[in-house]
Amino acid sequence: MSRSLIKPCADFKASYDGYIRELGDEERYPFPLDFDHSDFPALLQGLGPPCSQ
Repeated sequence: MSRSLIKPCADFKASYDGYIRELGDEERYPFPLDFDHSDFPALLQGLGPPCSQ
C-alpha cells in the first residue's frame, strides 16, 4: 500500500470548516487546528508552501 502526505490546500476549506464546527468547544489536536482560520488563505500561507494542483 502506498501512502502520501497531502499538503494544506484551499481545495479543503469546506472540509476544514466543517470539521472545526463538528469539534465545537472540544480540545483540538493537532494544535494547528486552534490557529485563527477566519482568513483561510493566510492560514495556509502560515502553514507552508501551497499544494501543487
